[in-house]
Amino acid sequence: MLLTKHMERDRTAPELYGNFWFNSTPISLRSQQGNVVALFFWDHTSMLSLRAVRHMNRLHRDYAECGLVVIGVQLSEYVTVHDPEKKAEIVRSCGITFPVVADDDHTIADLYRIESLPTICLVTPKGMIYDVQTPKGSFSRVERSIQYLLRQAGFFGELPFVEYYDEQQRDYTASQVTPDFDLGYLHGVLGNTEGYNPELPGEYHDPFVYVEGKFYAEGIWIAGRNSFEYAGDGNDGYILFPYTGNDVDVVVGNDAETDTIRVIVDELPVEESVRGSDITVEPDGSTILKIKALVSAHLIRSGALDSHTVKLIPSKKGTAFYRVSLAPFEASSPEQSGEMDETGPPPFHIN
Repeated sequence: MLLTKHMERDRTAPELYGNFWFNSTPISLRSQQGNVVALFFWDHTSMLSLRAVRHMNRLHRDYAECGLVVIGVQLSEYVTVHDPEKKAEIVRSCGITFPVVADDDHTIADLYRIESLPTICLVTPKGMIYDVQTPKGSFSRVERSIQYLLRQAGFFGELPFVEYYDEQQRDYTASQVTPDFDLGYLHGVLGNTEGYNPELPGEYHDPFVYVEGKFYAEGIWIAGRNSFEYAGDGNDGYILFPYTGNDVDVVVGNDAETDTIRVIVDELPVEESVRGSDITVEPDGSTILKIKALVSAHLIRSGALDSHTVKLIPSKKGTAFYRVSLAPFEASSPEQSGEMDETGPPPFHIN
């Protein structure tokens, strides 16, 4: 796996000057000299980040006694959540068991020159940057690097066997799978002939002719830089997109209120056999997604590579769609992610 662009190995790792700490009191890298540190840069709206969490939990669980310290660096690509209580709930809901520092201003990410999420930065016992890796499909390499650094640090006990996971061998960018896409006007994937009307309400009409890799709108919407926000009356508008893939996840939010979004696949409610974990069923049989604030929602889970059309119908103004992800979803479980404390949200600390 290539290093992040422009990242230099063997330079001193910058300190972790973040906003809040979760699952721990503040940790300085200086205090961890003698240990191997794995910095996990992640975003709760990134499906790849959420898939990586269970692997990082396992590394934290299996290697802590060997001298590995795992620290999550939480930042947001779209909308930053500043309320520490809400951040604590995000950390808890993601099932993270290791310390996390909030990087609201991207200060830490900029110091480490992080260009994509998730990313893992390995720091040697002498406080030097050893490697920066994007773990998509490469957790075995991350783990082998950790074992090498632990041996270099003087640990000669037994280390866990490095497992290979079938899902790591999948090519998520294979030609038959529709690529992930962002909906804002900076990304140019709107398929309507009206085109984007940046930052202003615009009326869009479903052309009823679709191309994979594009999305289509009906009703009144506002095109933002990285979002497509509903501005019409409830249930009068929708977005839809054709795709070929296994799963469907969307990044969506409404800052003002809770919204109920109706989810339709090929003009029918989502079938029980492929419903994602965030889909619920109404008494009338319709399938819906309930959201508030910004979330990454799992709509469809399928073991087969299929082609379908998804339609999303918001009921409230202000609901904004940011990204559609079509890679296979790897759900976490207590066995995969480590035991979770059910007594309440983790404590947070202010630097």
